[in-house]
Amino acid sequence: MKRRTRLVGGIASVVFVIVGVSGCGDDSDGDATDTPESSTTTESSVPVIIDVFEDNGEITPDDAKVVKVGVGQEIQLNVTSDADDELHVHSDPEHAFEVKAGEDQKFTFTIDSPGTYEIESHELEVTLVKLQVS
Repeated sequence: MKRRTRLVGGIASVVFVIVGVSGCGDDSDGDATDTPESSTTTESSVPVIIDVFEDNGEITPDDAKVVKVGVGQEIQLNVTSDADDELHVHSDPEHAFEVKAGEDQKFTFTIDSPGTYEIESHELEVTLVKLQVS
């Protein structure tokens, strides 16, 4: 009789960070089409929640994944960070959020024009996600 043993380690978590900076790095091709489960609805009454974690110089999300959002839909950034930072949303008007180290913070905003808008970490110069507003 054969016995098979599997060891599965680690914890998988999906987190989204929103950071945008005026004048931050240039835009990549923007052709990503994956969407996180938390943003599959575009009902304006349901907020899109993006969790951002910054720890020891690493930030997540950091993959510029596309997050679908409805025009005027509330977007909520839940931020936990061990360092001061500034998150920017490259929209019109732009949104900038000051992140304080050691404080769990929540930032909310809406975007009223269709388009694709990056959220970036100013300090780490990383595109966290791209908001596809329609």
